[in-house]
Amino acid sequence: MSVTPLPAADEALRQYARSSLAEDERAWGPKAHPAPIPLRYATVGADFTDPGPTAPDLSGTYDDIGEVFALAGSHRLVILGDEGSGKTELARQLGVSLLADAEGVPRPGARTDADPGQDVTAAVAGTGAALPVMISLTDWTAEDEPYGMAGWLARRLTGTRTGADDVHALLTQRRLLPILDDFDQLPARARAHVLHALDQLPQQAPFVLVSGWKEFTDTVERTDTVIARSVGIRICRLDVADLDGWIQRTFRTVSKTAEWSQVLEALRADANAPARELLSDPFFAGAARLLYSDGRADPGELVRDGVTTAGLEARLLERLLGATAPPPRRTGSEPVTDAQVDKALRLVASATNQTGEPVRKLRSVYLRRRQRRRSAAAYGVAFFFLCLLIADLPLALMAAIGGYLYLRHDLERPLLGGRLPSLPRWARLSLLGECLLGLLGVALVPTFSAAESTQLAFWARLLSTVTVLGCCCLLLATLDGAWLRANIRSLLQLNDLTPPRLEEALDLARRRGLLQCTGRGITFTHPAVARWYGERSSGPLRELWQDHQPRLDRWGRRARPTTS
Repeated sequence: MSVTPLPAADEALRQYARSSLAEDERAWGPKAHPAPIPLRYATVGADFTDPGPTAPDLSGTYDDIGEVFALAGSHRLVILGDEGSGKTELARQLGVSLLADAEGVPRPGARTDADPGQDVTAAVAGTGAALPVMISLTDWTAEDEPYGMAGWLARRLTGTRTGADDVHALLTQRRLLPILDDFDQLPARARAHVLHALDQLPQQAPFVLVSGWKEFTDTVERTDTVIARSVGIRICRLDVADLDGWIQRTFRTVSKTAEWSQVLEALRADANAPARELLSDPFFAGAARLLYSDGRADPGELVRDGVTTAGLEARLLERLLGATAPPPRRTGSEPVTDAQVDKALRLVASATNQTGEPVRKLRSVYLRRRQRRRSAAAYGVAFFFLCLLIADLPLALMAAIGGYLYLRHDLERPLLGGRLPSLPRWARLSLLGECLLGLLGVALVPTFSAAESTQLAFWARLLSTVTVLGCCCLLLATLDGAWLRANIRSLLQLNDLTPPRLEEALDLARRRGLLQCTGRGITFTHPAVARWYGERSSGPLRELWQDHQPRLDRWGRRARPTTS
C-alpha cells in the first residue's frame, strides 16, 4: 500500500508529537530527581491480552521500557497500574525514547540530510521508527464511534492537516504510534467502545494504551473482548529494595546514607510499618526524598514510635503543596498568580466534596449555599433604595424582589435547564445588548414621565422590563451569574477570580500536574492532592476571618481598657 503524501504536514506532526511528550516538571514526578524512580512492572497474563504462543517476558524497570516495547513484536502494548502508580510517566518515557529514535537514529542506508519538503511518512520511514504521539482519550464521544479510531485520531490531529485516510495508512505501515492515555477516566460504555475500536484496527497497527488495572480488566470481562495481538505490563508497588539506592540520592554534598540505612532496615523488619505502605506510592516516595534527602529533616521520623499514616501523609503533603513547598516553575507569561491558582484549586475541591463527583461545569465551582432569608432581604432593601434614586417606584420594587429571588435561588437548578451558557456567542451578546438598552430605558423613565409623554413612558417601561428579565437570565443561568452571587456572598473575596481568570488558573494547575480534564469532568491527579485542597476549602468567609483575625486581635487589645 502506498502512503498518501502529506504536503507540509511533516513538521506540524512532529511538533505535535514533541509537545504531547513534554516532560513532567512536578517535584514529585518520576524524573524530577537525580535519577528516575525505579518503577518495576510485570507481564500481564493471557486472560486480558493476546500475546500468542511465544509470549515474551516483559518485566523490567523505568529505564528499560524502550527495550521492553521492542520485545513486543506486535507493538500493541497495554500499560496498567493502580491510581498514582506512574502509568502516564512510564508511557511518556517510552514515547520520548521512541521519538529520539524516530528523529535521530536512522536505519542503515537511510537518508540523513534534512529535506524540508519531505512528508512525515517518508521522514519517519527513513529512521525505521514510528512517530509517537501522546493523546488523552478523555474527549472520546459517541459521535466518534462510527468513524473508528483512525477518524478520532484525525480529529485530534487537525492542526497537522492529517486526514483519516492518512492516519489509517500511517498506522498500517507502523509509522505512527498513538499513545492513548486516560482510558480509565472514560465512562464504562465509552471504555467498551474504545476497546472495540482498538480491536478493529488493522493487526499491524501499533498503539500504546494506558489505563488503571481495575477499569481495563473490568471492561475486558464485561465485553468479552481482548485486543488482538496485544501484550501488557502492570506496574508494581514500590518495595524497600526499590527505594534502597534511590531514595538516598541527593544534590547535597553531605548525604544521609547512614540515616537512611537504619530507616530502610527498620522497614524491612516491620511489614506493617505505616511508612512502608505510604512509600510504596511513587507520589509519597518522591515527597520523602525531597523532605529527608534534599531537606534538613531526619529520615528517622518515618519509623519513630507512635507515628501514624495520617501524620506522615500530612507531613509529606506539606512539603509538596504547603507553605514550605518549593515555588513552581513559571515561564513569565502566565496571567494568573499562584494565589489565584491555589484559590481555584480549593474551589474545585469544595465543589467536588459537595457533589461527590468531578466538576462537569465551571459554574459549579462558584456554587455556594444560598443566602439566608434575612441577608437576602437586606440586599433586596438596598437594591430597592438604589433603584429608587435612579428610577421610579415600580422598577425599584421589581429590582428588590428580583434581587431577593436571585440570592435565594438554588443555582444547582439553573433556569432554562442550563442551556443558556451553550448559546452561540452572538446570541449571548444580543441578550447583553438588550439589557444595556433596557438600562437606557431605566434612565429615561423619570424624564418621560415628567414630560407626561405617555407613549415614550410606555416604551421606556417596556425596556425596563426587558432589562429585569435579561438580567435574571444572565444572573441565574450563566457562569458570570454564579460568580457574581458567590462574590456577593463571600464579601468580594472572589473578585480577582473572574470566570476568565478561573479558566486560566485551572489550565495552569493542569499543566503543573495537579488537575486533569477527563470525560467525567475536572478531577485531581492524585487522591492525596484532592484531600489536601479539600481540607483547606473552608470557604471564603472563613478565610476572610482568618486573614483579618490577627489584626482584629491587635485592635481589641488596644481598645481594651487597662486596669491599674
